[in-house]
Amino acid sequence: MVRDLFVELPGIVFFFSRTPPVVIVSDEILASLIGSLIAQEEKDRQVLYYKALYEAVSRGVDLPRAARLCRDICDLLEQVL
Repeated sequence: MVRDLFVELPGIVFFFSRTPPVVIVSDEILASLIGSLIAQEEKDRQVLYYKALYEAVSRGVDLPRAARLCRDICDLLEQVL
């Protein structure tokens, strides 16, 4: 699973240990966020980011918290990618 690749990285462990995002952050959300960081086309990056945001909201996270969650994960991923 995508999530398993990142759980042991510095910063990610702390992120997953505060608040309950493990339930919220699916492999699809992580894959979309990773794609949003590595896609070459700006349009593709936006679509993948919004896909991750939609997934979080569809799992019951309110939009402001979902946006924070996706931004926080992207910030951490940028450090390790």
